Amino acid sequence: GLCFVLIASACFFVFWDVATAGSISQSTNNDCAIALSGPIEASDYIRFNELAIALGLLDPADSGEPSNSNEEALCLDSPGGSYLEGRLISQVLRNHGIPTRVNTGSECYSSCAFIFMSGRLLGAESDVTSRHLHIDGKLGFHAPYIVPDETRSYSAADLSAQVVLTNQLIADFISFGSDTSPYSGRPFFPISLVAE
Repeated sequence: GLCFVLIASACFFVFWDVATAGSISQSTNNDCAIALSGPIEASDYIRFNELAIALGLLDPADSGEPSNSNEEALCLDSPGGSYLEGRLISQVLRNHGIPTRVNTGSECYSSCAFIFMSGRLLGAESDVTSRHLHIDGKLGFHAPYIVPDETRSYSAADLSAQVVLTNQLIADFISFGSDTSPYSGRPFFPISLVAE
């Protein structure tokens, strides 16, 4: 059966406590240039960007065709993590046309799902989404949430600040996802995800 998980709307954590570090490396799969696995955390954007530069994925297109191919994708297997790092990686994919994949047995939740939705093929004469979810892969979205520290108390100002942050994250998700391709005129991903 199709293992496609839609848990809720946006795809990021407000707080995420990670015990193990993730990995960003050159992929050994034929259909991927880079593999991102494990939790998404601080400095992952820098590590991803440096590797993408080294592999030539950020070079401009030299013809009307896309600058990268479907075989030069970012393969994802991550429970998610930092919204900010995921958002920055997503912007690189969007700006330079890097496809995304969730392969068989892989999972992609939270900020990873946000990255997945940003997969793109981009060239002077082409602009299409390029994201591939294997039937045995899992993709999950959820609303922002807070995991409070039960050993401390929070003020009204603390609570208010978190509500503001949550609203800002949702607004950013809507804004980023609403960007349209000049070729299709459709949003980059369905904003109905927010309603769900």
